[in-house]
Amino acid sequence: MKTRTLHLFLFLFMMSLAQSDEGQSGEEPPEGAWKDDRSEEEERVQQDDSLEIMDDNSTRLNNNQTIYSPENSEPEYKFNILETYLPLFIFVLDLPTEDREALRSYMTEKTYEKLKYVIDAKVRMNREGEESILGKINETLVQSINNLEKFDEVTVDVVNGYHNASVYNAIRSVWLKQLRPFLPLIDQLAIQQYFAQRKLSESEKMSIWARIWENLNVWMYGKKKLIECYAMEPKCVRHAVELLNFEQRIDLDLAAYENKFDNVDGIIREKLDENRKGKELDEWLHRNRPPMALQAILDERSDIEEEALQRLRDNGVLSSLKHYYKAVIESRSHEEQEEIRHFFEIMNDTFARCFDPLRGQYHDF
Repeated sequence: MKTRTLHLFLFLFMMSLAQSDEGQSGEEPPEGAWKDDRSEEEERVQQDDSLEIMDDNSTRLNNNQTIYSPENSEPEYKFNILETYLPLFIFVLDLPTEDREALRSYMTEKTYEKLKYVIDAKVRMNREGEESILGKINETLVQSINNLEKFDEVTVDVVNGYHNASVYNAIRSVWLKQLRPFLPLIDQLAIQQYFAQRKLSESEKMSIWARIWENLNVWMYGKKKLIECYAMEPKCVRHAVELLNFEQRIDLDLAAYENKFDNVDGIIREKLDENRKGKELDEWLHRNRPPMALQAILDERSDIEEEALQRLRDNGVLSSLKHYYKAVIESRSHEEQEEIRHFFEIMNDTFARCFDPLRGQYHDF
């Protein structure tokens, strides 16, 4: 027993000498040759401490901050969501449990425009009341709340969802600025519906083997559908929104809801130009220009067709518009049809899947 103990001490002594030699030589030991004698538990704790907290609804959180770090940029920019939305945190926390769960359900349903609309409406009603929660917020209360841990998970999720809805509002406007001049909003909605129904029809016609193969491709190559609403594409728009002061944020929201796309674009670009990032937005828009095939459909339209379509728009007849675009799109070549489909898929993944103020305005949507 003593011999075994002696050998153990001798082994540990030799290892300590080896560690000392490596430290003095200034050379890194070969990978896997030797590890620090800290326990695995200690290493795990250290790694956990260094991780950022990830919110389920899009804001990358590090205590109270979101992070914007595009490629080839200056040092990362940090946005303090708690500092920006503290009154809203307190307002949501004070809502009845059923109201807060209803707000959270909008994020599950990916109807972020409803989340923002309902919160804005509740805030307006509260301001008109005699005992406004927002009026009770004072400096002492603000100073006492210094991190997100003061709030429950539902409150944090809802406020993060609201922030993402605000960012989506801006992204939607910037995207539609280059599309709206020749394709009205209701026409865009009609085309989106057409492709959604077409995709469903194609899926139903697939054989069981084709479906298995498609699932295998997803599993093997890591292709997965977007399931969250991160409002992070393009990052530069999110960056600009998070740099706005309170008054500018109100102006942006109002312009976006009134579909004043030029105003939104101006606010975003002014903020990006201040930080020399306007080129990022231009490059993103250039990559997402409307396809030539779609422009050709619109250019070939006669005056009589346009008058008939305008009557449908004025009366909100979405189903008839959808049938019209189905006919004209399917009259194009397969390659042109795929170009148009791809454009609307990008549009859907960028904002429309999670944020579309037109949703619910038409009975057949």
